[in-house]
Amino acid sequence: MSLWRTLLILSLLAVFSREASARIYIYEVVTEHRRFQTASKLQPSAFLSYYGGKDIIYELTVVDVMKGDNFEEAVKKHKLDDNNYRDLSPKISKRPSDFRRFVWWK
Repeated sequence: MSLWRTLLILSLLAVFSREASARIYIYEVVTEHRRFQTASKLQPSAFLSYYGGKDIIYELTVVDVMKGDNFEEAVKKHKLDDNNYRDLSPKISKRPSDFRRFVWWK
């Protein structure tokens, strides 16, 4: 098999594997004063790290996982508004037991 055929097959495999693994996560997020639902392509650990960690997000629950990358479908199904947000009634929540405040100089 020639080099260009090998490269073509590898690139096609990469494209198809990316499409097969695309997911949208619907999260319920609890902070100190709010509780809301939102949709994201980030996995739970990445979502938690990206949005401030355990010093901001006290509880993170995966409500639903949708295959594909159609945000419009996720927004309609879970009744999120145009800002990818749905406010829920507040919930009392304590900080996680493994809470460590972020130290900016580290």
